Amino acid sequence: MSTPQPAATAPQNVHPSEANDIIATSSVVSCDGGGGEMGHPKVFLTFNHSHQLTCPYCSQVFRLAPGVKLGHGH
Repeated sequence: MSTPQPAATAPQNVHPSEANDIIATSSVVSCDGGGGEMGHPKVFLTFNHSHQLTCPYCSQVFRLAPGVKLGHGH
């Protein structure tokens, strides 16, 4: 019999729900779901009123890096 392995844990400075978030250094980001057959149409998302965006296709979360200004919606 093998000894059970401890469950993997997220690093202490990262909240588990934020572990896969992408930190954006621009007020406009694009997402294609990783491309290839598993991807989706490329979409451009703009941080207008929030510091967090979620891709409407694949639910990837983007967070605006500290110090980056929000877009103006032009």
